[in-house]
Amino acid sequence: MGQHRTNVIAWYGDSGNGKTSLIGSLCKFMMEKYPNKKGRLYTADNTAVLEPYMEAGILDVYRVDVRDHPFETLDCATRGYWPAKPDDPKTKMLPPTPADWEKYLFFAYEGLTNFSDLMLSNRGGLAKMMGGDKHIGPGTRPGEDGISFKDGEFEVGGNTRTHYFLVQKLISDLVRNTYSLQVPLVCWTAHEVRATEDNKPIYGPAVAGKAATKDVQKWFDALIHAHTVKKNNDIEYRLYLKEHYDDAIAKGIPFKAVTRLPLPLLDRKTKAQVEGKWDQLIPQYMEWTGDSDVIAKYMDLRKRMRELANQIIIKPVEKKENAST
Repeated sequence: MGQHRTNVIAWYGDSGNGKTSLIGSLCKFMMEKYPNKKGRLYTADNTAVLEPYMEAGILDVYRVDVRDHPFETLDCATRGYWPAKPDDPKTKMLPPTPADWEKYLFFAYEGLTNFSDLMLSNRGGLAKMMGGDKHIGPGTRPGEDGISFKDGEFEVGGNTRTHYFLVQKLISDLVRNTYSLQVPLVCWTAHEVRATEDNKPIYGPAVAGKAATKDVQKWFDALIHAHTVKKNNDIEYRLYLKEHYDDAIAKGIPFKAVTRLPLPLLDRKTKAQVEGKWDQLIPQYMEWTGDSDVIAKYMDLRKRMRELANQIIIKPVEKKENAST
């Protein structure tokens, strides 16, 4: 994958469209191209389809929802920390070491939706704190917008609009944390939701409600939509790399997707040149069947995108310098 800045990408989709299976395809790609490397997954989701890779010791998995203090846990996880005892809910999170950066090819986070839900939940999140008579933010006291009661010894709390605003901010901060991880690739997943952008309907990643959905693609180098379509009485799995429509589901409503590379600050003309070349290079979607080929093709695509950007941004400067010497 080359020595370059960490790429942080995300994919989202409805249940059954292959979000978790795509992590398995990434593992297959790693086994073929980088057999001495491993992957790491932090999750609050089901991992059944990944068990072969876990049992083979090439994918280390930690369920972040088994540990107390979800806010602390998620902050540590997105900075590369790992639990001293993964099965102990009270375990200490240990910081990454230089050996970790050498060992791992990718870190994956499953994902935006479940981490948001965990921070909001009665399992140690804001709702749990409300049930324990902690009132976070305006309008969060019982009798206002807040809900707080006990059923025997079980404490129950509800979420308010303040909680959703807070978690939307925190989840974007967690994504930013992962840009500092010293591995070539960081992957996030999310479930799919219908939301709005400029008062118009869209489909995109689900994050603590719907208000932040329109902003999520700004957080990542690429946002990919995992989608299925019916074709010749069969199901075709697709990874959409650009915004697209599916009139069979919702006519005229876009599914958000974008593929780009991190670039330096460019003047408007040069940026338009680069993105124009990329638009010609990037297909609308890639078909896949759960194998590693789609990951290899996607990595090759990003390599060619870097080469095009280099030709437009760097090469002209080199030619100018050579001409002046």
